[in-house]
Amino acid sequence: MRTSRLTYLIQYGLILTGTLGLSFAAILFFQCYKYWVILTSNSVGWIGHVHTEDVPLGYVPIPKSSGAMILSDGTTIPVFYDSRGFRTDSEKITGPPPNSTKQLNYILGLGCSFMFGFGVQEKATFCNLTADALGMIPLNAGRCSYGLAEMLILARQLIAEFKPEIVLVQYSPWLAERSQQRYASTFCGLLPHPYFVGERGPTLRIHRPDFESMIFKRDFAAFRTSDSGPWDLLNFTINLGFPIVFHDLWNSGLVRLRESLKLVPQPSKCTEDIISRVYSEIASICSHFGCKMFVVVLGSNSQAPDIPESFSKLDCSIVNAQLELIDRLESITKDEYARNYFHWGGIPPRVIDTHPNARAHKIIAEGVAKVIGASRKRNEK
Repeated sequence: MRTSRLTYLIQYGLILTGTLGLSFAAILFFQCYKYWVILTSNSVGWIGHVHTEDVPLGYVPIPKSSGAMILSDGTTIPVFYDSRGFRTDSEKITGPPPNSTKQLNYILGLGCSFMFGFGVQEKATFCNLTADALGMIPLNAGRCSYGLAEMLILARQLIAEFKPEIVLVQYSPWLAERSQQRYASTFCGLLPHPYFVGERGPTLRIHRPDFESMIFKRDFAAFRTSDSGPWDLLNFTINLGFPIVFHDLWNSGLVRLRESLKLVPQPSKCTEDIISRVYSEIASICSHFGCKMFVVVLGSNSQAPDIPESFSKLDCSIVNAQLELIDRLESITKDEYARNYFHWGGIPPRVIDTHPNARAHKIIAEGVAKVIGASRKRNEK
């Protein structure tokens, strides 16, 4: 009797274990398949080893590296980073001397892919165009998928190090939202990044990424041009997909477990307080080092984002670049905005990316340069 009951329990345990194992394997394979489809269908992404994981920021550029951005129609745009990790062009890839103490006329840009200029050449970004118009040296520290937490970390470091004359700080509604999430947006795999935790006031602080991303340890480029057959899927699953998906599922599961046990804090929900604190602290840093701060307001469609009331208390100038873009349209509609400022390609033409195109960057730069010029004239009086 006892033997048959024990046998039954063993069989039941084996069946349950097998079922759970097969279910987990199916989840892994399905996620691998999704990533494989994304990579083999001319998805937006990167070519080359230009980024690496980083403890405080989630990821950072690799100094003196070169690669390319790829849009959904296969268009590639070269990307170069100088010796300090700023976006540059191939002729300036060495960047300023690492130990240089010479005071240079810098303009520093802090923001996300809109500041970085995803989809456009480095010389066509509004950070670079503004610097050219004013006879300054651009330090483009905008980085894709960054939010306010990353921007504040960089502001604390770069403003003190370079003491730029002008600091362009992007404001977009999604920047605060990103700093309230554990993971940054990516094309494939999880990218843990810093986020705010705590309540309002002094308890609000930046929490480091929950674990290290694996997406920068693998090269996805080869599968963008592969045969897209079943053997290719199997090769991707074994060499890339499975290690990344397993790593992400395991570590994100541990994060959820620790969160349920209150061993790791939840991201803050104090959106307004985050916005107020970040821009106020950056303004204070700029004032301390004698820099002039300009907040560049950017949105993603034909409706300009509301400017937070807390900005009226800041020692800075506001550049409503989104209104500059909207004012140039013949009609204020979503279609007209997309036709003028999105990236188009293919036959027949279609939207291949919704980041600001070169025309949009030019208009933004004109608006920024105009406000900076007016500010300089006021200071000269």
